[in-house]
Amino acid sequence: MRIHIITYIYATLLLIFSISNHAKKNTQDYTVLKKIAYHYLYGQVRLHAKQFQLDIHKPTSRVKLKACKTEQLTPFLPAHQKLLSTRSIGIRCPEHDWVTYLPVKLTVYAQVIVAREQIPRNTLIRRDQLELKTISYRELRSNYYQKFDYLIGRNTKYPIKSGSIISEYSLKKEYMVQRGEHVQIRAQINNIKATSLGVALQNALRGQQVEVKNIQSQKIIKGKATDKGVVDVIY
Repeated sequence: MRIHIITYIYATLLLIFSISNHAKKNTQDYTVLKKIAYHYLYGQVRLHAKQFQLDIHKPTSRVKLKACKTEQLTPFLPAHQKLLSTRSIGIRCPEHDWVTYLPVKLTVYAQVIVAREQIPRNTLIRRDQLELKTISYRELRSNYYQKFDYLIGRNTKYPIKSGSIISEYSLKKEYMVQRGEHVQIRAQINNIKATSLGVALQNALRGQQVEVKNIQSQKIIKGKATDKGVVDVIY
């Protein structure tokens, strides 16, 4: 009798294991979804950012989805979500008509210029007062600079604390080009360079786009204010 009971229990356990194993084979593996989501999102983000940290998580409450063929799993960015600030990624299975979303933790970093030391008000900024710092985009609440050339020689409007991001708000406006003044237009087509005279039709800070009228041809062209009285045009 005892042997029969043991045999019965053993057979029952085998049946349960068999059913469980069969169910697993027919249920979508979330590890596969994570890998597909990571590969897709990593490829998209790296086109727009050099430094970032990406983590894909399994949802806290996992619905059992019917297993989908790997080649049919299609990742996508949810509607109304921007790539560099997305908090989730969707995966669609046309084969079984289901969609699921995985939580995303994406931190994108930028190299921005900060004050190396306290910079007083009404001070012409020097290179040795500046340094680069890696900062998360989420911490960037105002405009910022990434090239030292755009800041050297600029006059401070307010005191800037050591370690603070230097924004346009902290600086006095210093137009490289002013409306109505004569400017030098530098044009480049492939390796051929040419210069001509023009008149600025707008004010422009360093690096800003500006419209100028070529005095000789009377044509209005767009260029970038790169220095005092200089506009560069690249064709």
